[in-house]
Amino acid sequence: MHHTSPLPRLVAPLAAVAILASAVLTPALASADREPGVGGAAESGVAATSQVVVRWSAESLGGETAAERRAALDDRARVAAVGRAAGRTAAFVRAFGLAGTTGVYRLDRPLGHAAPGIIRSLREIPGVVSAEADPIATIDALPDDPYASLEWGDLGPADGSAYGIDAVGGWGTSTGTGTVIAILDTGIRTHADLTGQTVAGYDMISDTFTAGDGDGRDPDPADPGDFVTSQESVGHCSERNSSWHGTHVAGISSAAANNRIGVFGAAPAAKLQPIRVLGKCGGTFTDIADAVTWASGGAVLAVPPNATPAAVVNMSLGSDVTCPAFLQTAITAARGRGTLTVASAGNSGVSASQHTPSSCDGVVAVAATDSLGKRGVFGGTTSSNYGPAIDVAAPGVNIPSTWNRGTTTPGTEAIGTGSGTSQAAPHVAAIAALLRTLRPTAQPAALQRAITSATTAFAPDDSALGCPTVGCGSGIANAPAALAFLAAADIAAPSATITAPTSPTKAPSLSFALAFDEGITGLTTDDVAVVGTATGCVVGAPTGSGASWTVSLTGCSDGTVTLTLGAQRVEDLVANVGPETGVSSGPVKVDRTAPTSAGSITAKSTTGTSVAVKYTASDGTGVGVRSVQAFYSTSSSLASPQACGSVSSSAATGTITCTIPAIDATYRIYTRATDALGTTEAAPGTADDTIVRATPRPRAGVKSSTAADGGAAGADD
Repeated sequence: MHHTSPLPRLVAPLAAVAILASAVLTPALASADREPGVGGAAESGVAATSQVVVRWSAESLGGETAAERRAALDDRARVAAVGRAAGRTAAFVRAFGLAGTTGVYRLDRPLGHAAPGIIRSLREIPGVVSAEADPIATIDALPDDPYASLEWGDLGPADGSAYGIDAVGGWGTSTGTGTVIAILDTGIRTHADLTGQTVAGYDMISDTFTAGDGDGRDPDPADPGDFVTSQESVGHCSERNSSWHGTHVAGISSAAANNRIGVFGAAPAAKLQPIRVLGKCGGTFTDIADAVTWASGGAVLAVPPNATPAAVVNMSLGSDVTCPAFLQTAITAARGRGTLTVASAGNSGVSASQHTPSSCDGVVAVAATDSLGKRGVFGGTTSSNYGPAIDVAAPGVNIPSTWNRGTTTPGTEAIGTGSGTSQAAPHVAAIAALLRTLRPTAQPAALQRAITSATTAFAPDDSALGCPTVGCGSGIANAPAALAFLAAADIAAPSATITAPTSPTKAPSLSFALAFDEGITGLTTDDVAVVGTATGCVVGAPTGSGASWTVSLTGCSDGTVTLTLGAQRVEDLVANVGPETGVSSGPVKVDRTAPTSAGSITAKSTTGTSVAVKYTASDGTGVGVRSVQAFYSTSSSLASPQACGSVSSSAATGTITCTIPAIDATYRIYTRATDALGTTEAAPGTADDTIVRATPRPRAGVKSSTAADGGAAGADD
């Protein structure tokens, strides 16, 4: 199917945007095991920010609930400690995240060149777990010619564009129906080409100056304009007109097609979710992190749930900083919820490895190319970022899209051309939407693999700006090729079963077998967990490969043990993540403790050799008693004990016939129980009971006699 709407007629220029920050904004804190965002003066987004993100230990905050901990984030002493460490006056901005342990604090001036030292000092405050800068992000776009051009970026060879993504050529397979693309940007303006194309979004900008609409966060993502007046120009934030950047990006992705108006988007049937994160002088990465979380269906403090979570997030924005840990956490969690994040690579003509969010793990980083299939050069002075961090390239030079004529506040709608990686990223986001519609159960990894595996080759270029030379990803994104790749691809998540060892057991090591329906990689001790009543279990490193793995547990106390593999914990050989839901073994009863028993004798003496010993026996772990044996000893120290009888029974009580020797003595009797696993009770130090055996003796008496003369018998006097 081919585009039949008329070409755009009048194109107004896309306003320039400065990569600057206002001193009104402040840095935010977040947890991290490394030091992101404090690499040096080159990281302008860090130097420009006045905000830091500090995570405190729960113990230092006190309180049993997250709400109680949040209330302690802005106490006077805590804020003063942040200020002292930073060498500036500090103010509390807001809580960040749901745990109630992280706060965003604003300093009275930007971090500047002192950023590394300030962050180190913050991390040394007692009770601080981690500290980071909250860098400033800006739009990745540059001004361009003020007249219309063909939408070469969405066309393909059939339409005379050899280096476009050929979105039109893929429409016979998918147009993006039922898929939502979140546009994290300046918000959007109403436009005839965007009518009916949106779902409810959100204004995630928390700072009122940056928002420029009179308040902070609210449900209205309309773009009021991101202009900066001469009076507002401070530090790295210079005077400029409004960019209407989010409106332009949104149109590239999903402007309506075949409506005889303006332009068309690469995924015209997909819905757009505008989320404001950029305003005057840019925006903070803590707001961007919250936007990524909310867009993907995650919970954000004090923000209503997203009723229409996005399958794709587009971020045509960035800053030359390393990826903050709190942003990486948000992106990783979004990917786990099934949302693919696409980001522009930046327009500084340098390696994209230090540009965020495109350098974050799990993001599709997009470079820009021109209509000749070469790396995009903008205005003759700057060019698309490049390098190994780039995943794929897409059209980003002279791209027409929806726009607004207002220089400051909104004016009339228009069509404007723009250049930059900001224009390249929404082309790729749109392809991701086409792919998700084709196969709704495909995970982000499958979408990313299709986008990067089925591409158009770059044009030959041996110059210093050549894409094959400096690295612009795997090629130029190609919608029909990606759709064909995904249609034939394996998108099934691996599934698993866990076989437990024989139960009950007294083995010192428990060996669980994990069997997958296909070969997997990445199984680690972090992927499996032990539940049950047994304590002290140590999970050994999984061994195996492919579809067969073994996990051993040692040190488990008596009780029950179940091994679980969490949902989406491992990858198959083509990066599908599984299993879809958690998998558990059957419970294993561990019993290494011997049973206990005691014997008693009713009769305390006997003349025979058979003694009735009544016993009680129990096994505390519930494995059960298998047998009870009686022993005797004539020594007070129970030396040289002899077995004298036994019963094979699981009964808790009973009687054992103990046979003792026919020798008079005091016999000390005790019992020992054996459980069903063959564990026998240790011999006791004292007897359970005693019995005395005594042989009967002849009775002593007087012998009598009878007189022969019949006289009476008399006593011997």
